[in-house]
Amino acid sequence: MKSIKLFGALLTSLFLSGCLSNTPPPQHYLLHTSAVTHAKKPLFRAPLNIAPVQSYQAWGSTGFMYRLSEYEYQIDYYHRFLISPDTMMTEIVTENLAQSGLFKSVQENNQLLEAPHYSLTLYLLKFYADYQDLTRPLAVISFKVNFSGNAALGEHTSFQKIFTAEIPLQDNTSEDLINAWQTGMNQITNDIIKTIQAHHPKLKKKNIVPDMAPQA
Repeated sequence: MKSIKLFGALLTSLFLSGCLSNTPPPQHYLLHTSAVTHAKKPLFRAPLNIAPVQSYQAWGSTGFMYRLSEYEYQIDYYHRFLISPDTMMTEIVTENLAQSGLFKSVQENNQLLEAPHYSLTLYLLKFYADYQDLTRPLAVISFKVNFSGNAALGEHTSFQKIFTAEIPLQDNTSEDLINAWQTGMNQITNDIIKTIQAHHPKLKKKNIVPDMAPQA
């Protein structure tokens, strides 16, 4: 796929010519699940229920979002995600936590799941390419994460934490931005997994992390 500049004359041209019949069709992209380390045995004895990712309306747009200044943002309707970022990120987090083997099972938005179980909710705070400093553009992702366990488990635990990744962009192309967002998403999901491990009551007291086997 031919690289297309995301910022500069070509991007400006695409916005100005958006209504012309010879405008190229939109380019579609997806972030995907990455391999994560796998626990030798489940650390938590009950299932985990993951709620759909929530976000500000702007971050839910399928078009790439660019931050140009403190208050100025621009949506790129030419470079788009195949599905909404909310749905895409829910699938990534669910699959990665299922791969981790930390829980008896991992389910997505199962409102019929009976207690005891653990709950994970994520709120997308930031998701854009940051061009405020053109000498150092960044791919930015940030989540507020809430994790809690049912007291009936005898291993009640909870935390609320913000996870942020800011990945420098190298050549300012669509592929570079997608790769940077992918790197940021991988970093955040792995940090979430490590934080959940560290908040298990037994491990929290001992301040240790359980043995993990490499994911095949």
